[in-house]
Amino acid sequence: MVKYIKTTLFFLIILLMAGCTLTVYENPYLGIDYESDHRKMAIESTYKSIAILPFFNSEKAIHGAESARRSLYGNIASSKNYDLIPMRKIDNIVKRLPKKILYPENYKKLAKYIDADLFCYGWVEKQENSYGVFYASTIVRVKIELLDTKTGEVVWKANDERSRRVGGIGPYAMYKTHMEDYFWARNILNRYDELFRDMMLVLPDRSVDWKLKDRLIEKLKK
Repeated sequence: MVKYIKTTLFFLIILLMAGCTLTVYENPYLGIDYESDHRKMAIESTYKSIAILPFFNSEKAIHGAESARRSLYGNIASSKNYDLIPMRKIDNIVKRLPKKILYPENYKKLAKYIDADLFCYGWVEKQENSYGVFYASTIVRVKIELLDTKTGEVVWKANDERSRRVGGIGPYAMYKTHMEDYFWARNILNRYDELFRDMMLVLPDRSVDWKLKDRLIEKLKK
């Protein structure tokens, strides 16, 4: 009888493990939380160049700044018509300056060394990777601000979060969650790319040069 019960339990466990496969959870895209001065950013085309400064990290995301900064730089360069100051050039300048000059309140001092219409400040507020036998999870949260280097006005700001979780019971699910943890660095980079790709949807693009537009209109009238 005991042997029969053990055999039955064994097969029930096998069936349970075979039936529980991998489940993937991704946070839905609900729209970026942002504020923008569209008149200055797009209609008047007040700004042309952007300097993406070294990002700030929260205490729990000490390795996130460089990954997030590079991802934002790539997304702006590939989808928006702004002139980006090379990050290497910025880094070579700021490494010789006091660290406190990178804070927004010191923008006037920094503007003496970096010539740009906008300073981009970024904060990595969260970057986590967790792993268990039956699950793996990655999550990032970032805040971005674009500051007018002449007035100190924040003309655009946004914050967003991206996450991905996988989990399940079964040979395939446990193997997959193990691989998710093994490639955690790639998953973190993917979350940043997803976040900034969506954020580009609400970053105003520079409109047509108004002087050029006026000249074209005058030619069409003749």
